[in-house]
Amino acid sequence: MLWEIFRGAAAAAFIGAALLLLVPEGAGRRVLALGIGAAVTVCVLSPLQGLRGEEITRRLQTYAESLSQRGEEEEKSMQKDILCDQIAAYIETRAEELSVPCAAEVELAADGDSFRVTKVTLRTKAEDPSALVTAMAAELGLSEENIRCLQS
Repeated sequence: MLWEIFRGAAAAAFIGAALLLLVPEGAGRRVLALGIGAAVTVCVLSPLQGLRGEEITRRLQTYAESLSQRGEEEEKSMQKDILCDQIAAYIETRAEELSVPCAAEVELAADGDSFRVTKVTLRTKAEDPSALVTAMAAELGLSEENIRCLQS
């Protein structure tokens, strides 16, 4: 609908400008400019004439719902990112306590209104990080296969 309004107004303005170039200065040109303004106004308002109040309300509600859904998706994505960072920080703190310093990356999956840890990647210089892997598997409720340990 907006495209129709824009297209009609642009066409009327373009044709009007071309006509104004052909008419000499004076009263005739001012009358033509007034007529062109009226034509542009008609082009803008005519698509709105066919709309009923219910249709406008329905379109506005649909638009509001799409904005709301988009906002919820962005909020959930932000929550997921924050949670990943917090869990990674927890893992790194526990690793220090176990004398196996590491950098952690966490992957989460949506589980209804919450998230669950699906995969953890640990980057460590320790030769035997098995104590850390076992502790994190137990504390995060993961199988050890979901915890990948990379030697750096």
